[in-house]
Amino acid sequence: KILIANDLLTGGGVENVLYNMVRYLIKNGYDVTLMIPNCSQEEVSNLFEGNVKLYKAMRSVKPYKRLSILWFLDRTIYIIQRLFFLINIFFYKFDVLIALKEGPTMKGLADCYAKKKFAWIHTDYGYMHWTKHFFKSNEAELKCMGKYDKIVCVSNAARDSVVRTIGDPGNLCVKYNPIDCSNIGSLSVKKINVENEYDHLVFISVGRLTNQKNYKLKEEKYPLFYFFVSKSKYNNDFYQFLIYNKK
Repeated sequence: KILIANDLLTGGGVENVLYNMVRYLIKNGYDVTLMIPNCSQEEVSNLFEGNVKLYKAMRSVKPYKRLSILWFLDRTIYIIQRLFFLINIFFYKFDVLIALKEGPTMKGLADCYAKKKFAWIHTDYGYMHWTKHFFKSNEAELKCMGKYDKIVCVSNAARDSVVRTIGDPGNLCVKYNPIDCSNIGSLSVKKINVENEYDHLVFISVGRLTNQKNYKLKEEKYPLFYFFVSKSKYNNDFYQFLIYNKK
């Protein structure tokens, strides 16, 4: 029995890892349960073939004014719900717990019981240590990581950035993201017609236009023409700098 937690069902690279991982586990006969906030069983069933169950995720604390009556009440309710959550996870007797993203997802499963627990780190902490907002200190984040059997970094660079930024929890390992080779193979034989009126190489990037993708660095390193295909709340800002950027 495997529980996999993430903050989103679909969206970006981490969610693509989730999709490939769950499909592989189902194919090989594992009992898979997902824990994803603001997600329905219908959405899960539409995405995956097979019986993938959905476990209700813990709610977050609300941003009430610190030390106010509502602040105390909300945190009291949260602590009670957290206690019941930990007890429920214990009685479900999962063999493996996987926190598929650093930060609050990792923190949320850290105290849960299972025979084996793993957490993933996808981010370069040196470039964007966004998880610091969810821990009181770097030492607190290291302690959280230490509650897992292994912390899986998606590259050597990601692992090294963790060590440089917050230290070494002693359980880091590197596993590159799993990919669906058969799906890539089937897509590679399909012909896509793209109009190219230029006499030099054209890069086409399909993805989110967000700061963490560091498109500006790519543009500076490869001063060629870029055409980006994306849907993002950052589109207007990035289009001014990147779209149809010709040198």
